[in-house]
Amino acid sequence: MKRITLEVFLDVQDLMPDYGLKPEVEEIMDRMAPEVSPLLHEMLIEQLLGFHEDMQIEMAENLEEFVSLHEVHFTGCADVDYVLAQCYGWIAAELGL
Repeated sequence: MKRITLEVFLDVQDLMPDYGLKPEVEEIMDRMAPEVSPLLHEMLIEQLLGFHEDMQIEMAENLEEFVSLHEVHFTGCADVDYVLAQCYGWIAAELGL
């Protein structure tokens, strides 16, 4: 725990190893790997961690459709859509869309 101000403390945990990808999600993400840089591929995978397995599948499918078809899909879940929008922006920038 680190004190940031007199009233605010910072505690950083690394929970990512506890929340991996479902094998089906790994397959989807692997299919799009040749279309994006290794760095972007890793960044996209990291965005999925921490979400429920079913939501990971939905997000991965949406990202794959954007990479391959340039179609944007949202879920109606604000936190998920925020992450998807960021990912779409990174993909679009890299692909020159």
